[in-house]
Amino acid sequence: MRIKKVKKQTALSQIFRERQSAVLRMLHLEGPSSQVDVCKKLSLPKTTVNSIVQILLKKGFIVPSASASNAERIVPGAYPEPYMLNAPQITAAGVCVRNGQLQCGIVNCAGECRSVQKETFRPQDIGKLPEIVHEYISKYCKTIHILGLGLSIGGYNAVTKSTSSLSAFGSFPLYQRLREAVALPVIIEDYPHACALSQHIFGPCKKSENFVYLSLESATAVCYAHGALLRGVHGFAGEIAGMTALASKIEAFPAMHYVHSITCNERTESNVFKKNFDFLAYLCIQLLTTYDPDTLILNGIPPALETLTRTRVFEEINYRLDSRNLGLQYSLEFADTSGEKHILSGAAPVFENIFYRPRRVFQETELQN
Repeated sequence: MRIKKVKKQTALSQIFRERQSAVLRMLHLEGPSSQVDVCKKLSLPKTTVNSIVQILLKKGFIVPSASASNAERIVPGAYPEPYMLNAPQITAAGVCVRNGQLQCGIVNCAGECRSVQKETFRPQDIGKLPEIVHEYISKYCKTIHILGLGLSIGGYNAVTKSTSSLSAFGSFPLYQRLREAVALPVIIEDYPHACALSQHIFGPCKKSENFVYLSLESATAVCYAHGALLRGVHGFAGEIAGMTALASKIEAFPAMHYVHSITCNERTESNVFKKNFDFLAYLCIQLLTTYDPDTLILNGIPPALETLTRTRVFEEINYRLDSRNLGLQYSLEFADTSGEKHILSGAAPVFENIFYRPRRVFQETELQN
């Protein structure tokens, strides 16, 4: 009987956490909303929503919307007060190891980054990473309420919770070491997966539950389907095949060939320019027909060439898809790479779990009832 009671309480606690996340997610996506709006949108009872709002107010995660006028505040029915996320109170430590550099920063849910620290980092120093991160977080955890630590690092396998033996870092139990060093929930993602999550939390795919993130820099294609990353059995979905196919076809795909073609006024005549666009269009079609997303995000296109790329790729894709009568509806977006994109990729998995799936790592944090 005791075991059944504990299991029931655990299940109810998990449901309540998920409902808190749903409320936070709605405010993140929709902006200031009243309890009436939340009840309608999430199909939750007024009493449940009111309890959640009171808890989130007490913890400082939400605040009354100061931007709403008095006319907007007066809504027929109960609980008219609009609320909004209190971004400074919803923060995470973002860490990224990329291209021989370690970057750390404190990130809030609005994508604002501060207290940035950067230093050189060699693969052979992987054993020192937990200590470095511990020292960094110790500087700020007393003055800033940090909900969790997110780390973005190439070659990490979320299935085995360690760096891959094929990576530059060798096989290292990174997750366990960080958990021992840092008194915070820890979430680690492989760099391409973390970048995809960053576009979902901070970028153009906030409201999309099905998108594909195609990086021409790291030669990877990451699929986010039905609200979760598609990892595969071994945790490398979208990476191994992408590395061989992309890297062999386009090498340093874009910048040199694009810029050379434009500066030489060869945009229409350049065979290299057209060949790259043809291959990119072909690759996009393969991703669209394989994963059927509503959004395709391209990373690695120079900002000055985004408009031209969109036009040419759309022309080619629409021509081929129309000829095959597939009639797919989708949007083509470019990755938001402004600001500290690497640090944001580190923090993104933490916010992904706060807003979308409060896993066991958050059972002892402020998100718990």
